[in-house]
Amino acid sequence: MRILEIMNDFRTVQLHISSHVTRAQANPPDSVSYYHDGYVVMRQCSAEAEAILATHFNPGNLGVQGGSAGDGEVQKMTMQRSVISTSPCHGHLAVIILRTNSDEQSRIILDASTRRFQAHKIYLRAAAATRWAQMRQQILRGEKPSSRHANALRAIDQRLRDVSTCPATVAFRVGIKNRQGSTGAHVAN
Repeated sequence: MRILEIMNDFRTVQLHISSHVTRAQANPPDSVSYYHDGYVVMRQCSAEAEAILATHFNPGNLGVQGGSAGDGEVQKMTMQRSVISTSPCHGHLAVIILRTNSDEQSRIILDASTRRFQAHKIYLRAAAATRWAQMRQQILRGEKPSSRHANALRAIDQRLRDVSTCPATVAFRVGIKNRQGSTGAHVAN
């Protein structure tokens, strides 16, 4: 039952991520805004969430030596043991669990927990990027960015970066800093 609970949590987090990255606010209003921090984070979150769904659970050979048995035997042994599918099926995750021993259950629980944890981190970043987009809209109120908006826009950019200060997302934070140096300020010419 624990596996199903974890996978259900994972599915729920994936749905929440999807709700953030498919909102109208997730899309930049113009081509100039395409590389602004929040929109980049939204695209990254969408790609990372899809990548988690696309990876398959690989329990290894589960005690079957690759060279000592034919492909048919390996498939048969794998099917007789535990199988878990994380492919999207009409918007839901398909979870099939057949006879498992405790070692296999531990592997499945570890894999499911890791995926849920990764999805939760992505969700937090997507939520922060959504807040960034909302705050940006409130600051600009339909106007083009100007020097009058520069300080407020810098503040919300910094706030978005502050969300990414945990060690697990350092690469994300460094990526934003590198882009800033190459793209310039948020003030339109």
